[in-house]
Amino acid sequence: ALEKHNLPIEESLVCKKTDTVETILDTVFNMVSSGKDSPTGFVVCNDYLAARIVQFISKLGLNIPEDIAIIGSDNTNIATITSPTLTSVDFSKDELAEKVTKKLIALINGEKPEDEYLDVRLVLRDSA
Repeated sequence: ALEKHNLPIEESLVCKKTDTVETILDTVFNMVSSGKDSPTGFVVCNDYLAARIVQFISKLGLNIPEDIAIIGSDNTNIATITSPTLTSVDFSKDELAEKVTKKLIALINGEKPEDEYLDVRLVLRDSA
């Protein structure tokens, strides 16, 4: 989306070490303690990890969403039991699984699958 709108990608604000939750939290710590260019929000790949980041950010003494906004993805029940409750991107897991399966089959058959998009909706709660 950034490239599409000719906006620069700030690589220091992208978490690339994602092998464990601990390495992700280390990256989050480094980002929020970096000073003037620290992020004002995180968009996270799923609600479980977003909830862990909410806990971590709170332990650092920062306020959500005043200091840092957090948005999860998949809108699971975890989003409703965090404090603050978690804003999340909701989408059909069945539709995602179906599209991914079709793409994998196309790749296996040596075809180049077309780009497709999922219908999503933003469920606003207290974290953003």
